[in-house]
Amino acid sequence: MCAKILISLLVFSGLVRGIVFSCTPPPNTPLCQFPAKIAVTFIGTAIATNYDPNPPGGSDVAFLRMWYRFSVEEAFTGLRPTEREIVTYLSVGGGSPELGKRFFVHAQREGDAFRLIGCGITQPVEQAADEIQYLRARLRGDFKPYIAGSVLRHYKGSQYAIESDLDGRPRGLAGLSVSLSGPSGLLRVFTDGGGHYRISDVSPGMYWVSVQSPGYQVPRTFNVDVPQDGCGIAHIGMFTNASISGVVRRADGMPAARVKLDLIDVDPSYGSITTNILRRLETGPRGEFSLTSLPSGRFLLGVNIWESTRYPDQTPPSYYPGVGARAQAQVIELQPNELRKELVLTLLPPRAFRAVRVHLRWPDGSVPNRGAMNAWANKGIYLSDYDLKNGVFTLKLLQGVDYWLDAAALDESRKPSQFARGTWVYADNYRLTGGSDDVDIIMTALFDEPQWSKAIYPAREGAK
Repeated sequence: MCAKILISLLVFSGLVRGIVFSCTPPPNTPLCQFPAKIAVTFIGTAIATNYDPNPPGGSDVAFLRMWYRFSVEEAFTGLRPTEREIVTYLSVGGGSPELGKRFFVHAQREGDAFRLIGCGITQPVEQAADEIQYLRARLRGDFKPYIAGSVLRHYKGSQYAIESDLDGRPRGLAGLSVSLSGPSGLLRVFTDGGGHYRISDVSPGMYWVSVQSPGYQVPRTFNVDVPQDGCGIAHIGMFTNASISGVVRRADGMPAARVKLDLIDVDPSYGSITTNILRRLETGPRGEFSLTSLPSGRFLLGVNIWESTRYPDQTPPSYYPGVGARAQAQVIELQPNELRKELVLTLLPPRAFRAVRVHLRWPDGSVPNRGAMNAWANKGIYLSDYDLKNGVFTLKLLQGVDYWLDAAALDESRKPSQFARGTWVYADNYRLTGGSDDVDIIMTALFDEPQWSKAIYPAREGAK
């Protein structure tokens, strides 16, 4: 839900004004890459906390004074045998424990107290299997250093931990030869279907990494430091310069000038949006367009297929070469450095609006003060609305277009911290079929987790 993301950003922006916050190593970096920074690690269950909807204030950021008391189940590093219950204070980016749930805790000692490590990997036990396996192997004395990583299309993020963006995880390049030169000699390995590689039981020391793939280039030299009792990590981005160009025409054949385009990556393993990482491309005065510096892959091109609030001309979602249904769209396949020219995208005729009034309610029928909702067309956000007036959203949606509607109400009595205005409670999603009549819909806020994803993005066989 966009509103939830917005609130998170506002919360974070308020924090960083008072804190200098940086991460070394980067967030989610495997502990084995920097074993000297492991500090205190254990599995435990939070049994008490002072964290409540009205946390204590103070001269510094309030939640830095919030703590959880953990019952230690299994200690790995940094704890004395007598420390079976400890109090751990929160920190910026240190994780979010939950009462009664088993967590892998990554902390540091501050005198007789502890604090979660900022940019550490405190997380539920089921999400920390690799770290737990590594620490247990070290304690047994049978851990063998290794080198691992990924080769990724157009990736500019951290070498040590894959950084996701608005589109999710970057795409891997399969079947590439990775060469590493160092204390264990010259080593070669091939990437798997997701672009991952791993070489086990290597000697500690510095290794130089090289990757070659026809049509792709590596912009810089990569090296990997394998510490004693640790691992070396190198996630490598490779770049190519594929492009597409052509013209956009309106239904009457006239050039569609100053129209913004969407490009969607339809790699079956990811199914993610590329528009967010491209500049907002706009057609020229003759409807011409050109998209350069693209990775290889499979793409859908269109207008109004991702987010349509920026188009005032009432054009319905239009996919290349000129269809309204995603399933009928023609996929544009690009090889490394391939230039696809003279594409013609014909927009569908403009549609009239219909009024859709969404009445947002609590289960008892009362009206929330604040809310947010989205209208989705063809798996893209057509409209987002935060203007809840007397419990009603009034939407202008195109006639003849199917939409999924999702909505949430803000429960201002449930504040997860003093920086949040409340907790979002989600309604069941609603399928609005295409039509021309005005319509009134009631949506009831029931769920603590969003319900829209399964409806709009159903699980695909083989998806990762």
